[in-house]
Amino acid sequence: MKKVKKIIISLLVLLIILSIILIILIKQNNNIDENLLPNNELANTKVYASNSVKENNIYTILAIDNVIQNVIDYAKESNKQALYNITETNYIKRNNISTDNVITIYENIEKYYIQEMCAFETSTMSEYYTYGFILKENNDKPENYYFKVCKDSSNSTFSVSPLKIDEYNKAKEGKINKTENESIKSNLYNKYNYNLYSGKDVAEKYINDFIFKMKYIPDVAFGTLDEEYRNKKFSNIDEFKSYIKNNSERFDDFIIRSYGREATENITNYEVEDINNYYYKIKASSGMDYTIILDDYTVESNEYVQKYNSSSDSTKIATCINKFFKLINSKEYKSAYTYLDDTFKQKNFDTVGKFETYAKQNFFNNNTVTISSAEKVGDIYSCKVQIKSGVSVAAMSKDITVIIKLKENTDFVMSFSINK
Repeated sequence: MKKVKKIIISLLVLLIILSIILIILIKQNNNIDENLLPNNELANTKVYASNSVKENNIYTILAIDNVIQNVIDYAKESNKQALYNITETNYIKRNNISTDNVITIYENIEKYYIQEMCAFETSTMSEYYTYGFILKENNDKPENYYFKVCKDSSNSTFSVSPLKIDEYNKAKEGKINKTENESIKSNLYNKYNYNLYSGKDVAEKYINDFIFKMKYIPDVAFGTLDEEYRNKKFSNIDEFKSYIKNNSERFDDFIIRSYGREATENITNYEVEDINNYYYKIKASSGMDYTIILDDYTVESNEYVQKYNSSSDSTKIATCINKFFKLINSKEYKSAYTYLDDTFKQKNFDTVGKFETYAKQNFFNNNTVTISSAEKVGDIYSCKVQIKSGVSVAAMSKDITVIIKLKENTDFVMSFSINK
């Protein structure tokens, strides 16, 4: 009996462990758009709208965007047969398209940045109407562009065609109530791949979209910034444009190193750190509707302040010194200058311009900070600090001494050893 009892207990423990693993796997995959999967039970029970509606599922948008980018890649490769085979049959007939002229539809498109999408779906056919910007070769002025992507769920196939603005507006106004295609025959190039997209893919999509806007349509990017962050960081659009110019290398080199995702009922927050230690926070409501913050120090949340106030002095010192060098990294010399001790400023840099010149000549373009020691004398700390020109093993380094005084709330003043 004891042996049987042990076996039962072991099985129960194993069952609990398997249940925990299953829950973790489900949570890890809660970013997947299950309706994109073939023969999915959710798709079979989905209630479809009787007319076209705005598509709010970011994972569906990612999937359709991937289809369009593949079409653009075929055009870059001059693969006429592939382009012909994936172009919508009705579009081909209406516009007298052949393998000889099909490339003219898509040629010179370098990249497509989808901004909004509408959809009309049935149990077997889905039609997606997209609005976005295209960049053409040797042209840095984005153009509005519209695509239609049809997906046949029964055959796992798709087709693509350019779209006129009035057709897109018709879909946006909910005036599409039937599909133009009954089915899409399979060929060598039009197999629909049911890719799975993660929260990291979503965060990357938002940030790359914002980087595109900064480079080519900064006025639109300015409006995409979180309102509180924008008002606190930039007095006007010109300051933002100057910020973009000064930080071009940061955004050219963007690659995600780590990210976090937290979803509430109406908002999904993404916190991202790139390979150069720059921070981003995205607040997404639906589809491509999002706002963005580009650092973790301009707007101090209640959580940040509470965490700071409950920290040890050594942690506060590290936070403050890192903040100073983050400002240097972002070329925000005026803001960094405000944290310098008045006497230190008067003796060494009586103007922001002089400090900026010194910082450019003596600090790195991207400084990472390590504090080896901090000695307290009265209410002042003397810290041994190493700054490095990045995170690689081959990064250059410099040793400096930082004198810092913690003030009320999260404020501080500091000075540092000067290279004569």
